[in-house]
Amino acid sequence: MFSLLSTATSLYVSLFGGSALCVYFFLHASWQLPLPPDPRPKFLSGNVHQLPRSEVWKVFKQWSETFNSPITFHRIFARKFIVLNTLKAANDLLESHSNVYSNRPVSWMYMELINRKLAVLNISSQNLRFKVYRRLIHTGLNPRAVERYNGILSRSCRPSSSCIGRR
Repeated sequence: MFSLLSTATSLYVSLFGGSALCVYFFLHASWQLPLPPDPRPKFLSGNVHQLPRSEVWKVFKQWSETFNSPITFHRIFARKFIVLNTLKAANDLLESHSNVYSNRPVSWMYMELINRKLAVLNISSQNLRFKVYRRLIHTGLNPRAVERYNGILSRSCRPSSSCIGRR
């Protein structure tokens, strides 16, 4: 009696949990902003069956012509990809809106484990200090400033080059 009751209870809990997950995923997909046009994906694998192993750009060009859009979308399993098929689309999105779409990836070893979150060379472009750091680095590393370092570099290279020449 007890094992039958616990089996039925676990079955109901599993069905309820599975249906709750399905509802969550379907509702979550409807909350997203509209995506560019895409070929019809399969439920789990997405568009992996439509992409060849070589010369994938030809398929992207064909999709761009089919959907009459310079931007297309495809999904491979859970990963989502947006393809910019024309130079104009790439320039419009990546050049004119670069502050929105670009950011530095999180370097876990450096930022989190070693606790160097606001290091000068690894700071996010969204941070308020980014412009100040960038201006300061540019003053020391622009082409005119680098010309001033030639004397220092040549003096520091002489001892090491004389050691290399003796061997």
